[in-house]
Amino acid sequence: MINNLEGKKIISLDFEGNGQKEPDIVEIGISTIINLKKIGDHKSWLLKPENKITWQATKIHGIKNSDVENCKSFEDIKNEFYDEIKDSYVISHNSIVEINILSRKLPSFIPLGVIDTLKISRKILNNNIDSHSLDSLIKYFQLEPKINSYIKSHSHRAEYDAIATGLVFLELYKLDYTKLMSLVKTNKQTQLKLF
Repeated sequence: MINNLEGKKIISLDFEGNGQKEPDIVEIGISTIINLKKIGDHKSWLLKPENKITWQATKIHGIKNSDVENCKSFEDIKNEFYDEIKDSYVISHNSIVEINILSRKLPSFIPLGVIDTLKISRKILNNNIDSHSLDSLIKYFQLEPKINSYIKSHSHRAEYDAIATGLVFLELYKLDYTKLMSLVKTNKQTQLKLF
């Protein structure tokens, strides 16, 4: 367990995939957390996956094969993406997904720690909420207007979900700092438990 995230680089991260058995990234979204109080810079990359996007995945995130046919591949943006996330704590919702993809796509990247808002919400909110999905937490904390002040998009788009996850983290941080900090996995724990 770490004692304090003050002054640390914290990146909220989300991937959208192509829906294949061996998932590939179609979109990456990131947002920075500033002084444990607000969302800072945020951006996204739309990517052309090696394999086509399934209709089931398109139904969820709305990204079609025609949307990405002229986009760069992950390999093309890998260094730029790495520069954005290096030396950081990574926040994601159900982080096992993002961590597994990161370990496959950027095996040299080891975050300072991993913060999973799904696990944290289950611990802090417990039975006060029916579902701990990102959409449910957005409703619970009434975050839609705040998210829309950063980006005009919708859920299941990577940048939107990265911003939403960052805002959920900030709300959970305000509710129970001590419990939240006990659930942050440091890089040593991350390598053992999530990769």
